[in-house]
Formats: sequence, structure tokens, C-alpha cells
Amino acid sequence: MNKNTIGIVGCGLMGSDVAAIFMTAGWTVQAAEPDLASWEARRERVRSSVRQLDGTFHLDRLRLVKSIAEIEWTDIKLVLEAAPERLELKRHIFRELDRVTPRHIPIGTNASGFRITDVAGECSTRERMANLHFFAPAHLVPAVEVVRAEFTDRAATDTLYNIMKAVGRMPVRVNRDV
Repeated sequence: MNKNTIGIVGCGLMGSDVAAIFMTAGWTVQAAEPDLASWEARRERVRSSVRQLDGTFHLDRLRLVKSIAEIEWTDIKLVLEAAPERLELKRHIFRELDRVTPRHIPIGTNASGFRITDVAGECSTRERMANLHFFAPAHLVPAVEVVRAEFTDRAATDTLYNIMKAVGRMPVRVNRDV
């Protein structure tokens, strides 16, 4: 695996397009997608989005796994939850990520309709959690919001902001979780 790896939970349209952003920037992607029947379509979406970014798709840098439990954490620099917009689903995923993600790794949600406070409020390591909100289509719209909750440590949002700049995005700090 590449030394810069992102873990993505949910590899639908947004997750696939975010994967393309990171792959184009030279990162490896591990994406947890439980719908095994959709894996070929997910790979094709990432491949297509990488091409739209004038990048080269490298199949060996996209690892699909069926669950969070199968993610290899060694080189992960951040985790992004990109599951469907259902609050209880996002909360469930965040509770699991809270338990299994090494404490030094920031965790973001791509929620557009929920506050990070509501998604991660019950997590024991919520200080490392923020909303990393991409706009659709994520790979073509360069802006990404880095939203800090009341409990989010500034170091976590600084890390996310810097990673977004490094992969060619235009991050915008949002210091109020509304």
C-alpha cells in the first residue's frame, strides 16, 4: 500500500468521486462497501472520475472491502464516511469507527443535511471528528467544507484542511456547526 491512504466508508457516487480525487493525487484508497454486487460498478465510477480529472487509474491503488473490520489501518491518514443521508446509519458507522480507528486518525463525514455534532456527539473520541463536506460532483467541484463541531479539536480540522489542500481541493473552514 501507498504511504498515503484514505479509508472511505460507503462507495456510492460521493465515495467513488472522493476516491478519484485521492487516487489522482497519488493516494491509495480502501473503501468499505457492503454491496459486493456493486463493486464492479464502483470501480468503473472511480475509473471514469479519475479520467475526468485527467489522471491515470491504477486498479492496485483501489481496495474494496465489505466492512470496516477489513480495513488495514497501517497507512491510513484519514477516514471519510460517505454513506447515504440517514442519521441513524451515520451514527452507527461513527460508533464503529470510534471503536476501531486508531486514535491519531481524523474521521470525517460527508453529511450535507446533518451536523457533525449530531452524527458524532456520542463518540468517545469525537474531538478528532469533523464534517468534510464535498459538493456534487465531488471530483469536479474543488470546494470542500471543513466543518468543526463544538467538540472538534482544532488540530483535527487543521489536518483535514491541509490534506484537502494537498490533494488539490479548495478547503473552506466552517467554524460553526449549523
